[in-house]
Amino acid sequence: VLGIEAVRKAIEREMNNVISFDGSYVNYRHLALLCDVMTAKGHLMAITRHGINRQEVGALMRCSFEETVDILMEAAVHAEVDPVKGVSENIMLGQLAKAGTGCFDLVLDAEKCKYGIEVSTMMGMYGGLGQFGTAHSPASSSMSPVSTPWNGGMTPGYGAGWSPIGS
Repeated sequence: VLGIEAVRKAIEREMNNVISFDGSYVNYRHLALLCDVMTAKGHLMAITRHGINRQEVGALMRCSFEETVDILMEAAVHAEVDPVKGVSENIMLGQLAKAGTGCFDLVLDAEKCKYGIEVSTMMGMYGGLGQFGTAHSPASSSMSPVSTPWNGGMTPGYGAGWSPIGS
C-alpha cells in the first residue's frame, strides 16, 4: 500500500498523458494544483458537484462551482452565514481577497515616524533611472518577457542590433 501520495502522483501522470496525447500542453503546475485539491483530505475527491460542493466551506464558495441557485436557496433556508474567507467569495463581492498583499494590514506608528531618517536608494544615484536608462524593475528592462515584438525593448528585436548585419 503506497498511500495518498502515490494516488496523487498517478493521477497527475494520467492527466498529463491524456492532455498531451493530441499535442496539447498544460503547465504541470496547474495539473499538480488540481491533484493537490483532489487528494488534500486524505482520500480521492471528485472534481464534480458531488465532490467539490460537499466540502465544508461557505455557501458562496460552493455556489461558485455548480448548482448556484440550489446552493443559495438552501443556504437562505438554513440562514447560513458565510465567513467570506476564500478568493471566489471576495471576487463575487468585489472585495480584495485575503491573499498576497491583501493578506495583512500595515500599522503605522506615527510617534516613531517623527524620528525617522531618510535612507537614500540607488534611484538617486542614476537620477531616477537605472544604469542603462531604465527603472529598477524587471518589467522595465529590455530583457523582460513582458515586452512584445512591437515594443522596441523586445529581445531579440526586429532590428539588426543583435544580428551579424548590425555589427
